[in-house]
Amino acid sequence: MTRDEFEAGYAARSGITIEQLRAVGRVVRPCTCDDEHCEGWQSVRVDEGDEWPEHSPHPKSDARY
Repeated sequence: MTRDEFEAGYAARSGITIEQLRAVGRVVRPCTCDDEHCEGWQSVRVDEGDEWPEHSPHPKSDARY
């Protein structure tokens, strides 16, 4: 699955457009969680000014961080 395919599916499942996802700060990044259901990508929220390492062991989308 490509990044664009994942983003389109994520938007469709959320009931909004890709543009709306991006407008609220959501970006798609590679995911290496190795879960059997993982599609290889994650949609995470990045606020303006946030610096989150691309290969952080803790995804930005994890509410604990």
